[in-house]
Amino acid sequence: MAKVWMTSGLMLAGLLGLGTFGYSLTQQTAIQSQMNQTMNQIDVSIATTGGLVAQTVTALKPLYSTTSALANIEIQQQSTISYLKQMNQHLQNLATLESSIVTGLDNLNQATQNVSTDLTGMAGLNNQLLNANGSSVIQANSEAAKVGQLSQMTNTSISQLHQLNGKLSGLKALP
Repeated sequence: MAKVWMTSGLMLAGLLGLGTFGYSLTQQTAIQSQMNQTMNQIDVSIATTGGLVAQTVTALKPLYSTTSALANIEIQQQSTISYLKQMNQHLQNLATLESSIVTGLDNLNQATQNVSTDLTGMAGLNNQLLNANGSSVIQANSEAAKVGQLSQMTNTSISQLHQLNGKLSGLKALP
């Protein structure tokens, strides 16, 4: 009987092993089936993604042109900024030069005002000289008139002396 138990136990163990093997094989088949479905879904997704990528590339082509145009605009803006910096430097140099010109003009204006003040003083002196000169002219005219009168008197005296000399010339012959 012990042999029957053993044989039955072995059979039972064999059946159990065979059941476990069958169960394991069934599980592996189910897992493989799920993996096959997942792989099929991935394959469909990859195929769909390829189409989406192609559509995306087509849709983004105008954006590439826009991006390229924007890049060119940025390059032009950088060039403009550089030009504006140069122009600002030039304007700053001009402002410095103009400031020195204004300072020079202020100095010239001050010198002109000084000359004007001096000329105003000279005008006063000229008026004084003119007044003195006017007085001198009046006095000179008066003296000239007196000299004229004196000259006339001298001429009269000379004329009378000539007449007297003519009358007295006979006396020269007397001893």
